[in-house]
Amino acid sequence: MAGKDTGDGFILSIDPNVPRSLLLALVPTGLRAHLLAYNQDRPGRERFRVRLAVHAGDVLGDPDPFVGEATNHVCRLLDSDALHACLQATPQPVVVIASEAIYRGVVSRAHGGLDPAVWHRVVVHGKEGQADAWVHVPADEELAIHLCALQGVAPGALRSDLEAQPANLDLAIRQALIGRPSAVEMLLVVDQFEEVFTLCGDERERAGFLDALLGAVNSPRSRARIVLGVRADFYARCGANPALVAALQDAQVLIGPMTEGELRAVIAEPAARAGMTVEAALVEFLATGEAGEIWARRGGFTSPNRQVDLSAYPDDITRRSARELTTSGIFRFDLSDLEPPEFGGTLGGRRLTSRRGPR
Repeated sequence: MAGKDTGDGFILSIDPNVPRSLLLALVPTGLRAHLLAYNQDRPGRERFRVRLAVHAGDVLGDPDPFVGEATNHVCRLLDSDALHACLQATPQPVVVIASEAIYRGVVSRAHGGLDPAVWHRVVVHGKEGQADAWVHVPADEELAIHLCALQGVAPGALRSDLEAQPANLDLAIRQALIGRPSAVEMLLVVDQFEEVFTLCGDERERAGFLDALLGAVNSPRSRARIVLGVRADFYARCGANPALVAALQDAQVLIGPMTEGELRAVIAEPAARAGMTVEAALVEFLATGEAGEIWARRGGFTSPNRQVDLSAYPDDITRRSARELTTSGIFRFDLSDLEPPEFGGTLGGRRLTSRRGPR
């Protein structure tokens, strides 16, 4: 892979042996997640939004891998009015445009689980004439994809339906279980649930997601069970939603910080289940405070690893949260505001009691 900084952007030339479906499936969504994390605490003028163009063709290998018709075409796609208009029309931080060749050869064939229904045709105008292209706005659609795998329908259609009527998640789950014994239920696990508050900047999208989950479990005919994994320092945000409070009131499991042995197991066991191994030296390093400090300095991360030096965290609020997390083995919460005092909360005060766990 080769890259070139253009001043206001970046061009990448990628090995043709890399599956194009993999690039389209992982790069836009990964870029979106990083941008949401970067933008969340920054004012509007400091937030990054990105246009991404994808095309395939021949380029020169030497001396400059960024010369040729393929490069010219992807630049035209990137600078097109259609892609600019797409970015202006959405609150999402990333929009993608693919050439007709990419769409016809990869997206339309649903390679790698891509959904053609979420791509939309546009016309790109340039000096050489006009060309068809396809735009897409990456968003959270994993739930629709998994349900559609059971139902045999297009994820794009189901996602649009759930956006318009979040309560239809209950119906979608029951339809997916048609033909199965009545005692069979669907288990939905929402890990890192705090990202509903930290990475979702659209209040309407957040409310719709919560309405969908709550409707699925509160329906009289519900066949769903939902597990939310949420960081302790975001528990108060859950308490701001009365319906969520009612659902969580008598259905909580509180988990303390991991021991060093548990940290190693978290690293090694998923690899073992996939038939792979992780070198012992890498496991040992990832369980150290040094490894945790690398992530701590990036912000938006609180490590349960007691070896992480608190000075690695970028601000006093995060350092205080990390101190509470690593010095307490058992937490008891009520549904009061447990956020740091800077946000009007009482973290570390009378509403949070803790018992120091073993070191």
